[in-house]
Amino acid sequence: MHAAHDTEWQTIDQTLLGLAARAGDLDVEIGRWLIVAERENVHRHFAYPSFAEYAERRFGFKSRDTRERVRVARALESLPAVRSLLASGERSWSAVREITRVATPENELAWIASTERATVRQIERMVAGRKPGDDPTDAKDPLLTPRRLVFNLESERFAEWREAGEAMRKVIGAGASDDEVFQAMCEMALGRRDETKPGYQITLTVCTRCDRTWRQAGGDAIEVPPSVGERAACDSEVVGFACVDEGIAEREEATPVEPLPSAIAEVLQKAGPRGLVRAISASCGMNLRTFHRATRKRIALRDHNRCTVPGCTNTRFIDGHHLVPRSKGGKHNDDQATSLCKQHHDATHDSRLVIKGKPSTGLTFFDARGEIYGSRPTWAAPARAHTET
Repeated sequence: MHAAHDTEWQTIDQTLLGLAARAGDLDVEIGRWLIVAERENVHRHFAYPSFAEYAERRFGFKSRDTRERVRVARALESLPAVRSLLASGERSWSAVREITRVATPENELAWIASTERATVRQIERMVAGRKPGDDPTDAKDPLLTPRRLVFNLESERFAEWREAGEAMRKVIGAGASDDEVFQAMCEMALGRRDETKPGYQITLTVCTRCDRTWRQAGGDAIEVPPSVGERAACDSEVVGFACVDEGIAEREEATPVEPLPSAIAEVLQKAGPRGLVRAISASCGMNLRTFHRATRKRIALRDHNRCTVPGCTNTRFIDGHHLVPRSKGGKHNDDQATSLCKQHHDATHDSRLVIKGKPSTGLTFFDARGEIYGSRPTWAAPARAHTET
């Protein structure tokens, strides 16, 4: 009885070791494919606004977990010994996560040796206070030792906090750590925009004849896809007009400049070029804004100042979107408009997100595959071979 019992616990232990080894190998593969998926922008095919949301909806990975998996996978590309230990199950993913914070190709063997019998918590303490490239025997820098910050937020504030972090990562880099994001947020104030103002905050030049669109980048005019101009036309404000015909421009340069009428000069002096455009457009009966302030405010209040795509928590820089394109007779009334964040607005005009219905009767959102947006993924398990005895 005792011998059988001893054999049983050994079998259990060996089984768990084998499963841990398989788990480590899967962690390596998952990280490698996450890098590929991020590089190929797979999330765009599902109309998800970010790679983090794609990983959360499809695989159940939290945003932080996804960033860590991608970071570790990138680090393992230059750390073959550490990668081999993870794939074989000799080191857990949690242990490798900590080792890759400091290990480099030059010192990975030293870190492997020093952490051979250490627990994950012990490795965390060994890594704390050290930067990439430091050896296990190097002195710790107290300034690099992390401090834990804990505070409680209501659900809406928490959503805004996460959104602000993702917005900052788009500025400083998708792989930025929480520490880097917090530092950048402290250095840059994230102000809230007045919901009565148009949501498009980038200057574009749009040809009134062919609708081709350009954006200034590094001093040059770069042509952008038609969808960018379409999104701007959905919710934007005209800030000026310019003649781009070279022949006319040359003739204007050769023509002596006449003094401005006193009324125009006065408006220009008081309100600037943009104010002059407003005044002239108003006198000609032109509407510079796609949505009137009152209309935008009603739509924003109805949609609770957030993107209406199911599951989206974005509440900053929300655009008004015409459900029926203006080019196809779309109106500016409340029941033909909805609120979308910049990412989902892009997806709509790129035909990666399709919206059907009206706000009064309910909106339904579909991705490019024709599936309900955010639907749970389906996966068919491989068929198992059956053998007869």
